Amino acid sequence: MSDVNLTIWIGSLALQMLLVSILFMRGLARRVSLFTLLLLFYIARSVLLFLLPRYVSHETFGDWYEILSYLDLALELLIATGVVIFILRRTGKQTSLSMVAAAGILIAGVALAFLVAMALPSVGPVPLDRGMAFIAALMLILSVWAALSRIRGPWIRIAQGFAVYGIGATSAGLLKSQAALRRNTHLFAIGVYGQAAVYLAVVVFWIFAIRAQPAGSPDR
Repeated sequence: MSDVNLTIWIGSLALQMLLVSILFMRGLARRVSLFTLLLLFYIARSVLLFLLPRYVSHETFGDWYEILSYLDLALELLIATGVVIFILRRTGKQTSLSMVAAAGILIAGVALAFLVAMALPSVGPVPLDRGMAFIAALMLILSVWAALSRIRGPWIRIAQGFAVYGIGATSAGLLKSQAALRRNTHLFAIGVYGQAAVYLAVVVFWIFAIRAQPAGSPDR
């Protein structure tokens, strides 16, 4: 691992640990428990993937990476579910019409997110993460839904962060694919470090968003 990559890895780990500590200090860790769980998973995965290459073969490492990627996607889908539940609870008194409208928006959003993900190429020099693209599109749609409904809260900030990172990661994947086709190492590096920069920026955004929340209250 190069010095730059090691610095990014340490910085990412430190920021994630800081975010988790702020969640507990603000009394929000249990209120957004799925997000807290995901962050703890990220930290454990980061350490595990850092140590594994020293003890297992390349093939075994690939198997572990794939398993962890599926767990990551499953947890992110649970986060999206938490955002939906939060939005529905904040829309006020539910009538039959409003419930049908909410269900229609949700179904349309999931369908649109799926279509966006499937529109991306599945093969290439750098395979794109369709799961990430799906999560990004879904979180973006949920963020727009919340904005139109004038709903605020940490769940919405969480969704916004995932939307931004997913868009950045997908864009970086497309850039890396083009760079690989052109054998442009400089462009490829921009894609790699650009994606890392977007994630670090999102974690910083989450840190400030959580700190701005009233202690113990995730609903304002």
